[in-house]
Amino acid sequence: GAVILEPWVWLVQVLRATGARPDLRRLLAILRGMGEVPGNPPNVAGYPGASAWLSSSSTAGRFTAASLIAAAVPDDAPVLAAAAERDWALLADLLLRPEGFSTATRSALEDLGTGADRGARPGQAALTLALASPDLLVA
Repeated sequence: GAVILEPWVWLVQVLRATGARPDLRRLLAILRGMGEVPGNPPNVAGYPGASAWLSSSSTAGRFTAASLIAAAVPDDAPVLAAAAERDWALLADLLLRPEGFSTATRSALEDLGTGADRGARPGQAALTLALASPDLLVA
């Protein structure tokens, strides 16, 4: 069966895969939005289990985190180029998902359209969507 990644594991994985280098404040904001502030668990029991990250309320935090990460990806990053070229197979592979995206994620990426990057770099909106997809939450 699939194992749900904890938020900090997801963050490390996508930072390595994308080459994003957000500043420390941004990283702390990302972790705070995911309920994983280092050294500051919400209660004495620690951080919630990884399955808590699949809730509908955590989706907004995941999209915010994905957006901040996509904005911090270098202009010459292969993941940004693959997203801009709408090469979903290559993008999935670069994001450590060699089996490709699920049908639902691929459909959402296709539906995004080419005008979604208004005000951002080409591919940034698609990269954000891919990073926030449930596909990247499982190992």
